[in-house]
Amino acid sequence: MELSKWEFGLYMLVFGMGLTLGTLYLLTWIMRALTAAFKPEQNENNS
Repeated sequence: MELSKWEFGLYMLVFGMGLTLGTLYLLTWIMRALTAAFKPEQNENNS
């Protein structure tokens, strides 16, 4: 099966955007887990 230039471009567009969004979604969950594990200190003087 040989892809035309347009088919290849559309596949790269869809998979590239999908992988980018998937990576960002994964990074948000990693950041949430890290902030839950290492909570910042609550200082009463900072108001």
